[in-house]
Amino acid sequence: MKPLSIIEFQKELPNALILDLRNKNIFENGFIPNSINIGIDGAFKDILNLIVEKDRKIILVCSDKIENECATLLAKQGFINIIGWLEGGFENWQQSSKKIDMMIMIQADELATDIYFLNEHEILIDTREFDERKLDFIENSIHIPLEDISDKIAELDRTKSYYIIGIDGYSSVAASSFLKSNGFDSVKCIDATYSEIQEALKYHKKS
Repeated sequence: MKPLSIIEFQKELPNALILDLRNKNIFENGFIPNSINIGIDGAFKDILNLIVEKDRKIILVCSDKIENECATLLAKQGFINIIGWLEGGFENWQQSSKKIDMMIMIQADELATDIYFLNEHEILIDTREFDERKLDFIENSIHIPLEDISDKIAELDRTKSYYIIGIDGYSSVAASSFLKSNGFDSVKCIDATYSEIQEALKYHKKS
């Protein structure tokens, strides 16, 4: 594994997955288009194994000076086809005036307000596991567990808007960035735990 210049990085893009390992709150404010975000400070191992295939070629975007640490974490999970990392990270990409993307993040109280006005073109996707959804779920949401998202993506309409919820903000950002990397433009990520979402819904229902 080696540092990649921007030119080298761009040459690898057609055949490699961009895996951005920065904190989700940093990622939302700007990232390289088609990146998938799995923050190493979240449930990294669980999310990684659910949505990334082990044989994929991977190029990393991560915080400065922890590139080898990130590669080691991936290797321990069986991801060894790592080409390298973007030298200088996202800041280098941005300073070179390359195209960037941003994530629309919504807090639990905003969702609790919006949810009563969703129409047939706005879909709420619950990415939690089956056992979690059995205990409780939001009415009219559709269930696509994180582990199934790559298989179910072909069934989704790219002309519609999607609100993505997960067990926490890290899983919802991972799912949201996965959708965006697969050509879904209108994606809104709910940056909250599921319990925070339910509390917000209860509060707005009372008021």
